Amino acid sequence: MYKGPGPGEAAPRDWSGPLRAAAAALPRDVAPVPGDRRARARCVADEPDGAVATACEAPPEVPKRGTRRALVYVVPAGRDAPVPRAPFALVRPDGLVRHGVSDRRGAVLEIDLPPGSLALGVPAALGE
Repeated sequence: MYKGPGPGEAAPRDWSGPLRAAAAALPRDVAPVPGDRRARARCVADEPDGAVATACEAPPEVPKRGTRRALVYVVPAGRDAPVPRAPFALVRPDGLVRHGVSDRRGAVLEIDLPPGSLALGVPAALGE
């Protein structure tokens, strides 16, 4: 069973950009292990995706717990209004991807968000 990169190893290139960015942020946000600095430098130098390279070189962040909330309306392609029970993939600023279905208003409430922007992605079941 594949468990991902080990300490000090870079994320594989076949991972999606947001997933590689989340993997790149991990060594800077947890206790350091030997090889972290080398892996981050290699990521900055070799990563073709600018967002991932930026995550590799960013300074450590102090986790902030807050009350920041966002209400996101899910408007599927080809529609002009939110749709109830529409599948969604919400990419959070910290790299986590939340999958689910919208509520009866066609909305998703996300609470305790870190600073940054949200993005709606294509749910796995609807992707190609």
